[in-house]
Amino acid sequence: MSIQFRHRVAGFQDGYDAVARGVVEWDRASGPPDSYTLDAGARPDYLASAVLVPMSSGDGSTDADRPWVGSVLAVGKLAWKIPNPYPDLRVTVGKARPGAYGYVKDVDGTPTWYMVSHGDDLTTVSKRFGVTPEQFEWMNPYLELRGDKWLNEDATVNISPANR
Repeated sequence: MSIQFRHRVAGFQDGYDAVARGVVEWDRASGPPDSYTLDAGARPDYLASAVLVPMSSGDGSTDADRPWVGSVLAVGKLAWKIPNPYPDLRVTVGKARPGAYGYVKDVDGTPTWYMVSHGDDLTTVSKRFGVTPEQFEWMNPYLELRGDKWLNEDATVNISPANR
């Protein structure tokens, strides 16, 4: 059995989520843990649900014997009382420049995603969108940076505060 902490609210019978932030697994012999420390960063309010997902038992039974394996059986929506640190955050799209040559993707005319280009770095990309590096990281809680705060080439990152 496992409990997964997810960025989006899960639904009953949803399947595997590749971006689950933390997964706690246990078997019948060990039983569920009494506690678990989740590394969700300083502002975990981006996590929206905790879900119960059965795992393969390892006892020789097949998934055909247990068709619910890997599907959400229960959902707990997480409610946070952490104030938004940037309630008036607005993103403005500036021109491409060295260190921020990526492509802006929009949804219904609203800039929403940014496709990172080779050599893009956190500071320059943040400036391109009129936000601070801290605000950019807040919008992207899963952001992985390389040395010297370079963004991973071909990664798609969020540039819409509403999508956090």
